[in-house]
Amino acid sequence: MAELLKKFNIKGGMPFIIVGIAAGLILILISFLPSGSKGGSSGPSGLADKLSSADTDAYAALLEGKLASLIEGIPGLSGVRVMVALSSSGEYIYASKQSVKQGASDGKGSASKDQSTELILAGDGKGSQYPILAKEVAPKVGGVAVVCRGADASKKLEVVNLISSLLGLPSNKIYVYGG
Repeated sequence: MAELLKKFNIKGGMPFIIVGIAAGLILILISFLPSGSKGGSSGPSGLADKLSSADTDAYAALLEGKLASLIEGIPGLSGVRVMVALSSSGEYIYASKQSVKQGASDGKGSASKDQSTELILAGDGKGSQYPILAKEVAPKVGGVAVVCRGADASKKLEVVNLISSLLGLPSNKIYVYGG
């Protein structure tokens, strides 16, 4: 542990490291909670597919880098590290067409209704067909943890406000530790 403290050049940094690790673990655990989303992947031939784990990880890493860069721009803050926990993966939604066929009345005033949904496919000229991507939904951010040096109460509030306004997160989903 002493080597780790020397490596990061932190004096009396044990509480700094412990709280940072605890915040990260809490955000990881929060990311495993159900998001309440009823949608899901309906398979490779369905109308929606989840983004791959690599795509989701790359998205989180991109957000972490951009947030760290912005936070380091706040005067007095240094050694900024950011962790973004995603509460859901992204999704690809493909173009589709719906058809509704109404049947004849059964004599009791109710008519039968038959609905079907079909993917719209495009060809590449070589006989292959693929679905047309209509929309890409980005993964949802569940929480953000920031560990930095030089963050007094007012700086922490600035960081929370910055992240909240950029990502649309409530302040209780953002934790800033710094001393």
